[in-house]
Amino acid sequence: MRPLVRRFGSLGFTLVELLVVIAVFGLILSFAVLRLDGWLPSARLTAGARQVASTVGLVRGEAIAAGRDYGLLYDLKGARFAVLAPPDPEEVESGSKKATDLYPLEWQTLPGGVDFEDIEFGARTVREGTVTVRFTALGTATAHAVHLKGEGEAQFTVEVNPLTGLVDLADGRQKLSLYASQQDFGGGLGGSEW
Repeated sequence: MRPLVRRFGSLGFTLVELLVVIAVFGLILSFAVLRLDGWLPSARLTAGARQVASTVGLVRGEAIAAGRDYGLLYDLKGARFAVLAPPDPEEVESGSKKATDLYPLEWQTLPGGVDFEDIEFGARTVREGTVTVRFTALGTATAHAVHLKGEGEAQFTVEVNPLTGLVDLADGRQKLSLYASQQDFGGGLGGSEW
């Protein structure tokens, strides 16, 4: 029988082997970070489109629940938008606000690197300034398509159906659908006017 003899250094890894493994792991990690950085602008653009779409849904729901018209104000240059709400009855009674006016609530800003390209209303396209769209107590809305742009050529479209007020999201630039461009159940659009 052979005596059990341990050879020094036979169990474990050498320092050189550990350094090689750490270097390979570092290279893999750096490639993963580079790939992730290229993916982030697309994720920000999608997040911006979903943010606009969820706000449209919120405004529509509030208009139906309150039985009053609401609006959405887009600031194209500032890459932000705000819900327009009717005043409280107490404010109207005190005379501090008009019952027919809508007032902006908190502004929401699009994610970094995402901007409004334009907002399309059938044959009319607005590229600068502010745009107001209406959501009625019946759930209908001003037909419009919001075109968002990200870094490079990336684009996303948020389209609001005028009859239902529901939203469609599409990757890329999509024209306002034929039905939506011919109908306006929301009762108006425009800069600061309704």
